[in-house]
Amino acid sequence: MGEGYDASFTLDDRTGSERLGVDIFRIIDYIQTHRGENDLAMPSVRLINVTKRFKDILALDRVSLTIRSREYVCVLGPTGSGKTTLLRVIAGLTSPDSGQLLIDEKPADDVKPEGRNTAYMPQQYALFPHLTVLENVAFSPLARGSGKAEAFEIARKVLRTVKLAHRENALPHELSGGMQQRVSIARALSINPSILLMDEPFASLDEITKQELYGEFLTIWEKMGKTVVLVTHNIHEAVLFSDRVVVISPHPGTVREIVRIGLPRPRRVEMVESLEFIECSKKVRAVMREA
Repeated sequence: MGEGYDASFTLDDRTGSERLGVDIFRIIDYIQTHRGENDLAMPSVRLINVTKRFKDILALDRVSLTIRSREYVCVLGPTGSGKTTLLRVIAGLTSPDSGQLLIDEKPADDVKPEGRNTAYMPQQYALFPHLTVLENVAFSPLARGSGKAEAFEIARKVLRTVKLAHRENALPHELSGGMQQRVSIARALSINPSILLMDEPFASLDEITKQELYGEFLTIWEKMGKTVVLVTHNIHEAVLFSDRVVVISPHPGTVREIVRIGLPRPRRVEMVESLEFIECSKKVRAVMREA
C-alpha cells in the first residue's frame, strides 16, 4: 500500500478461509477507523520504516507513521516502548539507524533541529533557574537569531496567550508546577513552530492543575492550529486531545494500532463524562491490553 502507510495490522502467512475469516473484519475495521483521513491537510511528518537501536536495545523497529498538518496525534504506550525516542527522531535530537523521516514532504534526516520548524518539550520543564519568566521565554527566539527587542515582544505575546503576563518578572522557583508548565509551553510557542512535540507534559501535575491545563491547552491549540505530537501514558488524556491515538507496543517499539477518535471539536474537559468519550476510552484501552 506504499511507503509511509501507517498500518494498524499486517496480514500473516495463513491461507484460505482461515485467514479470510479473521482478516476481513480487521480490514473493515481499518477502513472505518481511517475513513475521512484524506480530508486532512498535506502530511506534516512522515516516518518510513524508521529503526533505532541503543546497543542491545531495539527502541524502534521499522516504524511507519504519517501525521498531517494541524493534526493532533497522541502516542500511547507503556514505559520503554520507544515513545520518547520517536519524538526525538522527529525533533532531530536522535538520528535513526535506518529508514527515512520527511517533514513537509522533504527529507529531514540531515536537517539540524533548528531547521525543522519543530519545538520539543521534554518531560521536565527545563527552565533556566536564574532567568525570569520573560527571559526564559525570550531565550528561544534569541537563540534563533531574533534581536532582543523582538524576542521580548514575542515572549510577552505568548505569555499573554498562556495567561502568565502578570508573572513575567518572576523566577521559576517562585511559580507553581502548573505555572512552570505554562512557561515551558510559552517557550515552545515563542518560535512559532509548525510542529509541537510534547513528551508527557502533564505527568508531574496534580489532578486539579492537570484538568485546568487540559482546558487551557485545548483552547490554545484550537486558536493556533499547530501540528501536535504528544506522548502520554494516560488514556483519557490521549482521547481528550487526539484526532488519532497511535498505540505503541514495547520490546521492540512498533506501531500496534492507530485508533481514530471521532469526538467532535471544539472539545472541553467536561466531555470526559460523556458516553461517547467513555466508549472511545474503552476502545483505546482494549488495544493497549493487546499491545
